[in-house]
Amino acid sequence: MSNVKTEKPGVIISLKTTENLKKNRFVGFTGTYFDGGAGKALGVINADTDVDEYMPITVTGVVLVETAEAVSVSDAVTGDNWGQARKATVGTDTINGYALDSSQGEAEFIRVLLK
Repeated sequence: MSNVKTEKPGVIISLKTTENLKKNRFVGFTGTYFDGGAGKALGVINADTDVDEYMPITVTGVVLVETAEAVSVSDAVTGDNWGQARKATVGTDTINGYALDSSQGEAEFIRVLLK
């Protein structure tokens, strides 16, 4: 059986960056990585993008996201300071989606159903 993870992007928009950004990470409404603080991520970056360029962002659907820590299937996820997926603390963190795959730790890629 194949180990390929597929995406099913829905709506894709563009937004100007304010710094160099890597694909497969959560991004905020200001053109920087979403850091898990107040508010919600706009979506997930679809391509590595340099400062002052327009990045493609998936805002609905199923996307690949790089992890910051171990995540289990069905975990609610949010972003860390670098936009990587981490487990959301329910009641404290904004939930940006739900893990469809598990990871053993950081720098792995999981599918996330965006919320």
